[in-house]
Amino acid sequence: MLHSETSDRSFLSEAEENRFCQIKLAHRRDQFFSGRLLARQLLCHQIGGAISDWSISAESGSKPIIVGHSNLHISLSHSNDYLACALADHPIGIDLECENEKRATNDLIAFICNDTEQGLFHGLSEQQRQSQLIALWTIKEAWLKRHESDFDFSKLRRLAWRICSQNEADLVTWRFDSEKFALSLVSDCATTADVHWPELCAPDKTEWRRFL
Repeated sequence: MLHSETSDRSFLSEAEENRFCQIKLAHRRDQFFSGRLLARQLLCHQIGGAISDWSISAESGSKPIIVGHSNLHISLSHSNDYLACALADHPIGIDLECENEKRATNDLIAFICNDTEQGLFHGLSEQQRQSQLIALWTIKEAWLKRHESDFDFSKLRRLAWRICSQNEADLVTWRFDSEKFALSLVSDCATTADVHWPELCAPDKTEWRRFL
């Protein structure tokens, strides 16, 4: 759930506050603020301390870093009114995407999907294409967040994966068909991730993969 930008922002670092003020769209500001609050709530729950004890970097186009804690890694994602946050003691990537009927589906498929993946769209209805697209999108972007400091989206099409058993996986995708969004997590410990879903929200499908 997103929080209003009128909420108390005193816990934000100077860098985060500057980044917040540079965001022109109100909804985008709400997403940024809510993500930073969720990250701190997770840190307090898992590690301890108060929300104001934690500082997170805010450089545009780069992954967030927990200042002063090189042993901790965090990843954030938001789409529409949904938020996701992952915390680990090793590099980790999480991505969430919602379906969007206004999106140029064919252009995005050509941009992020390799030839094998593009074949997965043959014969699908528009609704099914949207669902398949956001699942693949989250897979690729979660990989970038796990492996890259500065995101190079030109690499998306070159990434390849295979379906595997849970024990082999370094990638898990949860598909929420009824809510029309997908969420992927890339982690060395993807199979043992401690996942907490919001009340009345549970995935319709869980898919395990391994990158090639």
